[in-house]
Amino acid sequence: MIKNYKLKFYKIWNKSLCSEITREERDLMIIVSQLVKNNDTDLLMVPKMDKFYIKSGDGSIFIVVDNMTSEAFVINHVLGYHIKLSDRVMNFVLDKFIYEVEKRRTAMENEYKSNIQYSLNTIVSRLFNNNNNNNKK
Repeated sequence: MIKNYKLKFYKIWNKSLCSEITREERDLMIIVSQLVKNNDTDLLMVPKMDKFYIKSGDGSIFIVVDNMTSEAFVINHVLGYHIKLSDRVMNFVLDKFIYEVEKRRTAMENEYKSNIQYSLNTIVSRLFNNNNNNNKK
């Protein structure tokens, strides 16, 4: 009995658990999920302003997510939409964005590491050889 009252009390005070996801938020979640999976999509972030930018590969859809105000702006060539986001949806969007950015960063890091052909010693010896050849001239 006491557990039921605690749960009801908790739900009253934590409205984000009780709130429904709006149709606009659901549509945004679908759009973000589809866009971030595409490698042609540009993903940018401005940490100081706490904003995240998503631009489709063909430039037809542009999304700005503002973490400070919990808002998203979805812009296509015809219309722009302003959506106020619940905490649940905001976390979903940011998790999708950050996961994809991290995945791309890891792929880039692996790519440049695999392209390493020379050790540091080889680079130093080449620099000394080039300097010695230039000094002889």
